[in-house]
Parts: sequence; C-alpha cells; structure tokens
Amino acid sequence: MFDNYKEPQSEDALQKTRSLAEEAIALEQALDSLAEEAKQLSERKNEILQSELPNLMADNGMSSFELENGQKISIKEVVNGTVPKDEIGKNRLFDWLVSEDAADIIKTEVSIAFGKTEHNLAIDTMTSLQERGLPAVCKTGVHGQTFNAFLRERIEKGEKLPSEDLCKTYIGKIAKIK
Repeated sequence: MFDNYKEPQSEDALQKTRSLAEEAIALEQALDSLAEEAKQLSERKNEILQSELPNLMADNGMSSFELENGQKISIKEVVNGTVPKDEIGKNRLFDWLVSEDAADIIKTEVSIAFGKTEHNLAIDTMTSLQERGLPAVCKTGVHGQTFNAFLRERIEKGEKLPSEDLCKTYIGKIAKIK
C-alpha cells in the first residue's frame, strides 16, 4: 500500500514536509502538556470545592454566600461512588450488591451494530443473532446516578456501604457555584 515511496521533487518540498512533521510533533507534545495541566487544575478545583471551601465555610458558620459578581456559593451534601472499570473489580462489586439485595440496580445491555440494509435482521432475538454468528455484545453495569442514589439511601438507613476495596466512595460536602 505504501510501497511506492518517492523522493521529494525539490529541496523546498522536503523542507515543507519536515516543517509540517515537526509542527505536528510539537502540537502533540503541547497537547500532552495541556492534558496534564488540565488534570492538575481539575484536582486542585476538586480540593477547593470538596475540602477547603466547605471546611472554611463550616468553621465560620456559613452555609452559603454571594460573590460580588452575583455568583452564589452553597454547600451541598454529596455521595459519589465509582464503579470499577476493570472486569474483576466490577464483578466483585456486583457480587456485593447481589449479597446486599441490590441486584435490581445492576443492568445488562445487549447491543449489536447493523448496517443500513440489515433492518430485518435487527428484529431477530439475541439467540437468533448468536446462531447466525453476528457480533452481539452483552454488557452489565450500574448507572452512576443509580449507584449514587443507592449509596445515599443506604447511608440514610444506616446500612453498610461497599468496602473501599470494592469501589471508591466519596461522602462529604461540596461547594456549588452558580
């Protein structure tokens, strides 16, 4: 496919090629740097909103206030759980949910991609698709908001939460800026 390499027709073409390649490399490096900086900025923002600002406001008896520009800062209670991305961790959490009678928040999704002309085939059942050798995908998961609501409900009832080795859970306050 790429076997027909030719030498550039002129020194000018070679220089332009080098210049564009070097620019692309420099842009890639700049993007990597910006991604790292964005990650650090996001971590700092979370530290302020989830710890420093709520603590300072609580220490001073404040639940909300308004900035000079009209934006309002208020403190809200939050519970956020993170379902592991790796299959082993996810399955361990799902086993725990089942053992805690919360299997109903686990959802299974079956999907398959069909071409534009395969509409009639899309009507067949999952079994029929597998028998025909089509690449059906079956995913099991818990929606993030559903999981957070489940965690909040367990906290309100005084029930145990999944251990930290099953999933990351943040329980605390966060400053909301509107």
